[in-house]
Amino acid sequence: MTSGAVVSALAGGKVAGRAEFTPAEGEDPWPVDLWVDPAWHRRGVGTRLLTDVARAARSAGADEIVLTAPSDTKAVLPMVLAAGMRGRIRMAGDTLTVRIAITDLRGS
Repeated sequence: MTSGAVVSALAGGKVAGRAEFTPAEGEDPWPVDLWVDPAWHRRGVGTRLLTDVARAARSAGADEIVLTAPSDTKAVLPMVLAAGMRGRIRMAGDTLTVRIAITDLRGS
């Protein structure tokens, strides 16, 4: 379910995951906050949310989005790749940052 900047994944009437973009100034990538209930990990929910929020951000005018996670998070890179996206990865201290160009999204 997409509503503006927010995309939600519902299962049995409950929220299984949520993604939201925040418009950025100028040429900066738009930050995306993405959360999936642990009971729904490794079931494609994050990949679908990422795809849908990227399309919503693109429709709103974004050229790039950015995901930020703790450096020990193992799900971010497989999720980006499973969504058919390419990202520029940066590790700084305890933070993993993935910048994703969304100008050529499939099916957008």
